[in-house]
Amino acid sequence: MNDGWTWVSLSAYSEDLTSDQIRQVFPGAATERHNPHMASVRFKGPGPRASLAELLQELAEYLGSQGEELQARLGQADFQLRIGWSPQSPQECIAIPSTLLSALARLRVDLMLDAYSDEQGEVPA
Repeated sequence: MNDGWTWVSLSAYSEDLTSDQIRQVFPGAATERHNPHMASVRFKGPGPRASLAELLQELAEYLGSQGEELQARLGQADFQLRIGWSPQSPQECIAIPSTLLSALARLRVDLMLDAYSDEQGEVPA
C-alpha cells in the first residue's frame, strides 16, 4: 500500500458572474479552464505531503477569515467542496469538525468526496 494522498478545493459557480469576476472577490482563487463561470481555491497545507486533517484545518481557517465576506459578496453563488483522497495504509478516516460543517452550511456548500484505491498511486491532475 502507498502513503496516501489528498487534495481539497473550494469552488464557487455563478451564472451571473465570470470566472474572473468571482476570482476578484474570492481570495486565493484561480479561474477554471473548463467553466467560464467558476473559480476555485485549492488548499495546499504546510508541506508537499499534507494530511487530510491539515488541509481541512486550512479550509476551516480560510472560512473563519473569509466566510462572511464570501457570503456577503458571493451569497447567490453555488459552492462546492471537493475532497480527493487515497487513504494512508492500512486505513484512514475522514473527520470533519462540526465547526467546519457549520461554516460550510452557512455558504450552502455541497460536499463531494472522491476516493481512490491505493492502486491509483498518484494524485489526479
